[in-house]
Amino acid sequence: MKNTDINSNAEQKALSCKQIDCVSSVNLQKIKQELAHLLNHIGNNGVFAEYTMHDITHVNSMLNLVDIIIPDHTKQILTCSDWLMLVLAIYYHDLGMLLYDQEFENRDSNMEYNDFVVDYLKIDNNKDHVESLNIDEQNRFLYQEYVRAHHAERICQWILNVENPTNNIERILSKHIGGLDKEFRDCLALICKSHQEYELCEELQVVDKQFEQGEQSCVNLLYCSVILRVSDLLDITSIRTPQIEFEYKVPKNIKSQKEWGKQRGIKSIKPRVEVNNDGNKNKQIPKHVFEIQGKFTNPDYYFCFISYAEEAKKELMRCKQWCEQSQIRNANEYFFPWDDIDVSRVEAEHFKKEKFRFEIDKDSILKLLTGHTLYNNSEVVLRELAQNAIDANRCFLLQEKFDTKYQPKVVVRWDSNNRKISVSDNGTGMDADTIKNYLLKVGASKYQSNEFKTAFPTFHSISRFGIGILTCFMISDDIDIYTKDKKEKSIRQLKIRNLYGEYLLCDDADCTCLIDSCHGTTIELTVRPNVTMDNVEGILRKWIVAPESHFQVIVDGEEKKQIVHESIEKALTEYAKTRPGISIGLTHRVKYSEKDGVSMAFLQKYNKRNDTWQFCEFCVDSDDERIDEAPIGICVEGIKVTFYSPGFELKSIVALANCSGLDSPTTNVARDCFEGNNALTSMYSKIYEIYIDEFKQQLDKLTTSSSLIQALNDVRWSLNKFCRYYNSEIVFSKKEIFEKCFSSCDFYIIDQGTNYHSCSLTSIENAFSIDGVAYAAANQLIQDINVPSKTAVCLLNELQNRKPDESFNNVILLHPSSYMSDIFFNSFEVSVFNIDYQNRQLLIKWSKKSNRWKKHEIDNYAALYKYQNKINVFVPLKQSDIELVQQKNDFFALLSTFGIFLTPNSKMSLFLSQCIQDSNIDDNAINILLIYVSKIISDPAELDNKNFDFFFRSDINYLGDNIWDIINKEDFKSSLPNKELIVCDFDNHRIDNEELL
Repeated sequence: MKNTDINSNAEQKALSCKQIDCVSSVNLQKIKQELAHLLNHIGNNGVFAEYTMHDITHVNSMLNLVDIIIPDHTKQILTCSDWLMLVLAIYYHDLGMLLYDQEFENRDSNMEYNDFVVDYLKIDNNKDHVESLNIDEQNRFLYQEYVRAHHAERICQWILNVENPTNNIERILSKHIGGLDKEFRDCLALICKSHQEYELCEELQVVDKQFEQGEQSCVNLLYCSVILRVSDLLDITSIRTPQIEFEYKVPKNIKSQKEWGKQRGIKSIKPRVEVNNDGNKNKQIPKHVFEIQGKFTNPDYYFCFISYAEEAKKELMRCKQWCEQSQIRNANEYFFPWDDIDVSRVEAEHFKKEKFRFEIDKDSILKLLTGHTLYNNSEVVLRELAQNAIDANRCFLLQEKFDTKYQPKVVVRWDSNNRKISVSDNGTGMDADTIKNYLLKVGASKYQSNEFKTAFPTFHSISRFGIGILTCFMISDDIDIYTKDKKEKSIRQLKIRNLYGEYLLCDDADCTCLIDSCHGTTIELTVRPNVTMDNVEGILRKWIVAPESHFQVIVDGEEKKQIVHESIEKALTEYAKTRPGISIGLTHRVKYSEKDGVSMAFLQKYNKRNDTWQFCEFCVDSDDERIDEAPIGICVEGIKVTFYSPGFELKSIVALANCSGLDSPTTNVARDCFEGNNALTSMYSKIYEIYIDEFKQQLDKLTTSSSLIQALNDVRWSLNKFCRYYNSEIVFSKKEIFEKCFSSCDFYIIDQGTNYHSCSLTSIENAFSIDGVAYAAANQLIQDINVPSKTAVCLLNELQNRKPDESFNNVILLHPSSYMSDIFFNSFEVSVFNIDYQNRQLLIKWSKKSNRWKKHEIDNYAALYKYQNKINVFVPLKQSDIELVQQKNDFFALLSTFGIFLTPNSKMSLFLSQCIQDSNIDDNAINILLIYVSKIISDPAELDNKNFDFFFRSDINYLGDNIWDIINKEDFKSSLPNKELIVCDFDNHRIDNEELL
């Protein structure tokens, strides 16, 4: 048998070992002949049936490569034992792929195999592939993968067992090498095992292993290990993939197909002749690079080869490092010069061999990632590709604005069988410069370049970060991009096979890959098996709302209907039509409004009671499958960014906003929220102005048929509902912006003595309010009977036959439980209390806020105010800035419709003021004291010492007795009033406990 001749240089050198007693029994010729028969059985039983050749030709190729890999100088110093160790390792290194006896049939009793299967199937990609096979194929494939992963370990164990063989292969090995020195065999076993291990074990780092007396019995184990793995690594030529074998096996497994294709394309591998400084080849220059020659017609096989070459380069560098470190440590001359692989002479047919890589625009990417979290949801891939396609269409529409025939289109296709998803547009397409300078340059966006902005100053892109293509690698390793610029003749295809590899650009791609063969782009991904893509339609509905493109989605050949809408108004209308209890045109309507680049559509419900339209709350059954599809949120150029009601941080009302143009706010990298800047402030201002305009229109409508007081009360009620005030869920996105907008509108009523007047907060300098039953009743009377010529002040003056008091011609009407009053309190506070005993009313002057008071909201355990779970307690801080006039008694507190005001300069207010200003005492502790204060106002019996101690030991507060660790108990007790507690409370018809008047 020709292939079993002992004719390589390495084998000839190994034959010299006949003179070494410890290895003289080895018969290389016989071993090789029998080995050839054994290796021919790899692939029996369907295990490794589709693998490239691992027969004696692989052994011979490695032996020939050894002659190339080992430098001439090192060949001279290798001992015959070195050569024998290396030759035997090459002979046996893949023998572990052979199955012994009934091994496959008895696999279920192999616990190691069973554990391997469990771990192997935990990986989604593996599990999906195995499940695609029939039962018989599954069993053979799984055992094949088990053997492949352990084949080096298997041959190691078989060599170690030759003295006590347990299977037919071990018995054959016993005949081959049973006469070898045991220590020599053990080292041979470790070297065979090492070719599948990342690091060399400590035993194989020995460079002068002596097996008997004499220089020729010494072996450099490290060098033998290195040469074995490198010769195996470099044997990738077409010799291992003969045409007849390929046609016979016809591999079905994609991995096997690529492996065969990779090796069939490689014709030779040899040392490269280096070039001198003049650019001429010079054979005298030491060689250190392997040059590969070959030709590929299939880009996929080329990708496989390039990836392999990259890994081979890394392995060469590691081997060189091991040998160099060994030379330094051990002063040996075993030299390994190889550190690179040159693939420049590998040719490509039907595609460009020019290599592309993703580049990073460092300045942009630094700004991009600082303070941001990059994508963490695979569904954003569809969104990114869709919005890139929409941008391309919008850009083309701008460039070709005089082309009235152009209809922008986007088509998304998902093929679940082949797991391929594609997104196509008929937009601008990309030329080679755009691909290189923007598509493959991470952080660089064409739309953000100065060149583009100069050419198209009015264009506002949805995409601005230049990282959209990166998201594709979240779900795919195989990406094909077909693109054509209108100015170019051919369609380009960019093939990308992994993020860190090299990418190929092919010309003259199939024109059917584009929507319009004249221009546009298609991006096709092969989705990994572990990625869920069950709801392509739902994902796109969620993000793509109202783009400027016709949008088509095709899932497994079936076209889905109405994925997107012509406008946000139609999007909201179509959704509302599907909701139970909503009848557009009868009980509900969708209204559209626009302000300077911000448009909004919102659902309204008709209110029969006062003949007005009011915002419709978002209320949906939690089991509703379409809850995530509700078109609620804020879009930029028709693409959803947030999913809450515009201007809110929750789904409170049914509304949808869209921003367009250069003034649109920018988003973060993940596009799930907006970045804070002037554009964002402007957007929210416009959104809130649109809302407030509705309240203005409601007020105008109501004042035509009811009193101003009644109309504003209805608006106040609508505003509370709009803000969800009663549920304490006021969560505006920008509360300060809303309140600023609201404060500039005429939503507050001033009683001028002769008439009621509506005004804005910004127009008020000082205002008064009247706390008393009579004034409240007078207002209610005028509200109900609608007497335009009368006000409550006017009516009370007439009833009491008193002259108008000019100081009270500016009385503001405030409802204590309303968001409008809360906005008022943000700007105003009490500066003067005037206690009118005769008319049983508390006159309050409100001045611009100056931190005179500290407001605390506490739980209403004392139930001082009906229907309120919380009450406000005001503690005076600037005692001298608060005036209390016409005081006849030493009041402890004043009770008003707005809460409890502790009187200035009282012992309690002075004590609490000091506590508030003490940085060691937090608001929680103050609140506990104020809860007790509210209790004693409700029931002075609480002042009893026993009850006092009991209250602070109870579970009503979480601090318990520990409150006195931070607040002086005795000082607090001494600041309490005596049991003759005096409280001014005109609303409840009492002053003092009972007997003051």
